[in-house]
Amino acid sequence: MPLWYDAHWQALLLFQAMCGVFVFSYSLERRRHFVLRLTLGLAAGMILVEIVTRLLFARGMMAEFTVITILYLLLNLLVWFCYNESVWTVLFVTASGYVLQDMASDIKAALRYTMPFSFFRDLASTTPGVLLFDLVCYGGLYLAGYFLFRPFTRQGPGDLDSKYKALFSVAVLFLCAGLTRLTRDGQQHSISLNLSLYLYRLLSDSLILIVQYSVMERALMAGRVEAMQEIVHRQHSQYQASKDRVRQINEKYHDLKQLLAQFRGKVPENQVDALEKSISTYEDVVHTGSEVLDVVLGEKRERCRLRDIQLTCYADGAGLAFVDGLDLYSLLGDALDNALRAAARMPEGQRFITFTARREGDMAAIHIENPAPDVVELENGLPRDPRDRAYAGFGMRSMQRTAAKYGGSLAVKQKDGMFYLDVLLFDPGKKQ
Repeated sequence: MPLWYDAHWQALLLFQAMCGVFVFSYSLERRRHFVLRLTLGLAAGMILVEIVTRLLFARGMMAEFTVITILYLLLNLLVWFCYNESVWTVLFVTASGYVLQDMASDIKAALRYTMPFSFFRDLASTTPGVLLFDLVCYGGLYLAGYFLFRPFTRQGPGDLDSKYKALFSVAVLFLCAGLTRLTRDGQQHSISLNLSLYLYRLLSDSLILIVQYSVMERALMAGRVEAMQEIVHRQHSQYQASKDRVRQINEKYHDLKQLLAQFRGKVPENQVDALEKSISTYEDVVHTGSEVLDVVLGEKRERCRLRDIQLTCYADGAGLAFVDGLDLYSLLGDALDNALRAAARMPEGQRFITFTARREGDMAAIHIENPAPDVVELENGLPRDPRDRAYAGFGMRSMQRTAAKYGGSLAVKQKDGMFYLDVLLFDPGKKQ
């Protein structure tokens, strides 16, 4: 190794660990003047590490463990200085980055024992050679880690902000520090033993990261299940309330119709006609053959009227009788809500929604189309909601699961400024 590299490896460790942190922190909220903060903070941290190394470093276990602990604390401080996140998120991503750095160090050490001695000696004896070797080992692992953990890290800090996951990560880190001592006990070991120790540490670090993010994945799934249960409960309450409201409106409407009929011949005809016209908006003109579908369309029709959206409906509600009432209410409610939000952003005169539902044999087909003012971003074939990174397209995924429950499918398409949604459902009672 070049003398400068061997003399300053502790300060370089802080730099390498910060690069590992970037693998997990790229989606976090950065503080203002992030580049300046990172540059100054990293420089100050490396200088402080050099000072601590000169003052405290010795051959004993506690001295090296103290240096590693100080490195970790400085790394946490540096991440907090650069990112506007909670202390729990900082602890989590810092521990993950440090473990990844430790894995890269193990890979580098293992390669040193597997490569021909003369080749490694020649490569590591020059500054360009050792920097190239570091770039391959650290850069290659960091790049692989970025793509491997991207499904978790791109969700944002919400999934990382847990004190339990953070404390677990800190405990893991000090386990790594303890493993580091296995190969730095001052004794000479055979090449095979050294190689075994490095491979053992590499496997341990890998398992640590897997467990760490498996815990996060289970917590994420539990949160989504809980959110889905809350949505189902809310939709059930909303359905019952909407059904009662529609029934009450219909009863009041028919009472008023009968009352106005008694006025004919007693008051001027034009006044009766005007009164009938004023209450006509409350008439339940939609009779599809499905009480659930009538409730949904009655509910959305009023919202469309308030936003000057023309809702056109061609529906065979009786053909949807095999679908559970709450499933149908959730499916159509979410679909029409999405269409309504998109149509409401169109200029006046261009706001419309077309809804069709028909039955063919054992299959029921639902089709909704509406103008879309913006290009819809798709993720895994479903629209992605940029306002909600954690639960992007959550409503669409719920609709997709409902379609799958009845052996069907959901498909979306955007073309020429129009958005199309198609849902296929199969009646299990009609299948042979």
